[in-house]
Amino acid sequence: MADDPDGDGGQWLTILEIAEARGISEQSAGRTIRRKKWRRQPDNQGTVRYLVPDAGRTKEPVRRNNADMVAGLLSTIEILREQLKREAARADSTESELSAAHDAVERAQREAQDARGRLDELTKAHFEAGKGRGLLARLMAAWRGE
Repeated sequence: MADDPDGDGGQWLTILEIAEARGISEQSAGRTIRRKKWRRQPDNQGTVRYLVPDAGRTKEPVRRNNADMVAGLLSTIEILREQLKREAARADSTESELSAAHDAVERAQREAQDARGRLDELTKAHFEAGKGRGLLARLMAAWRGE
């Protein structure tokens, strides 16, 4: 990198150096050069260099920002992993509770079915026991607890 001999406050860089300094592709660097109409000059070896204003200031912050972004992303990933573990444990607990509730419902349904069957049997036996007797005989049998 050569400093600007004209004192314009920039540096003479190749497209590759511009891309590296800004953290962009060479194609993007070329578009930036054309859009900003930076001065162009070939050196003695035929390498084309462009006068980039304040190029030295952009290189370090880009790398530092990238490192900060990576650190932030890693931190976020770790937070999300912990959250995923908590949610998986919660889902397992909820699944166990749901299974227990399902078993309780099935037991209650079986007990209700059994109670209905017993009630039907008692009603039928009671009806058949009192069928041949008159009202007075049925009342007396009920009073005695028969």
